[in-house]
Amino acid sequence: MTVNEMVRDAVLAGTGLPIPGPDGHVEVPAASERLQNLVELARTVCGQPVTAINIITEDLQYQAATAGMEPYLCTREDSMCAVGFLSGEPTVLEDASLDSRYRDNPYVDGRRSSVRFYASIPLVTDDGFVLGTLCAGARETGRLSGEQLRGLEILAAQIVDVLQLEHRARRLADALAEAERSNSHLAEFAGRISHDLATR
Repeated sequence: MTVNEMVRDAVLAGTGLPIPGPDGHVEVPAASERLQNLVELARTVCGQPVTAINIITEDLQYQAATAGMEPYLCTREDSMCAVGFLSGEPTVLEDASLDSRYRDNPYVDGRRSSVRFYASIPLVTDDGFVLGTLCAGARETGRLSGEQLRGLEILAAQIVDVLQLEHRARRLADALAEAERSNSHLAEFAGRISHDLATR
């Protein structure tokens, strides 16, 4: 693992997103309602049959939410979104089979699927780290208007906001639970002290 990938995986963990354990397995929770709403809105905006919020770790890609498809896990090597997501720039292909970067990908060449239209918008945090992508795809060729692309970029930014807010909410809940445990221990300790003083 390179230093950059170690830092990026640490950022992923810091947002509360799952990352693979030592055995390469990752437990992906069900999509939150907010993420599900955003990925479905993305499908409406771009007019394509499939959209997904892809999270990319050092070795794997998984979906935080999908519309028009079932979530799946794949290696980063096989991921279409992993090809150029670290650039931070959108990728829009009318026909992925005509692009040398993608034509031999198993999701393009027929081994796993036959994607033709493909678009991905990197999910970039305020600190400049790329968590993954908001992507759209179809088995037919297609295109995006400038307005549709801008709509996907706005939704990608909102997805990052939701991921970060959900993580802050989890951290706050954990902190409150810890405070309650501490207060319980203090109350128990104070009760023992009071009992000891009363019996002397």
